[in-house]
Amino acid sequence: MSNKGKGPDEIEFNTIVGKNIKYLRKLKRLTQTQVGNAINVSFQQIQKYEKGANGLHSFALHKVAHKVFNMTMDQLADPNLIKNHENRKDEYEINLLLAEEDNKQEAIVWIKKNLSKAKEIIGIAQSEKPSIIMARENGDPKVLDYK
Repeated sequence: MSNKGKGPDEIEFNTIVGKNIKYLRKLKRLTQTQVGNAINVSFQQIQKYEKGANGLHSFALHKVAHKVFNMTMDQLADPNLIKNHENRKDEYEINLLLAEEDNKQEAIVWIKKNLSKAKEIIGIAQSEKPSIIMARENGDPKVLDYK
């Protein structure tokens, strides 16, 4: 539905929903054609929705929310959807980095406590190197070096 004759609240709603659809579509790596096919409209209509030039009627909004993005219509129409998602994404990445750092620290503590065992493990790992790598490291002239 075109925004002609719509009030400012309706235009703002259409713009918010359109931005959310575009954000989620790109996040899921979907094309406008794929989204359009899922709700039986053309990719041009999806373009108009994403720009906020047209608004989705209620059944199309329901199909996009549930069928394409597996969420409620309220979630799809949330003006803070993008900001909230990006904040959660940042928190998730920070937690991953912290967990990785914790694992590194645990490994360092273990190595310090078990230095002889760590040296044994390193020795075993080095002795299991493929012969070509060992030959290259020892400067064997028969081994071509493709560095």
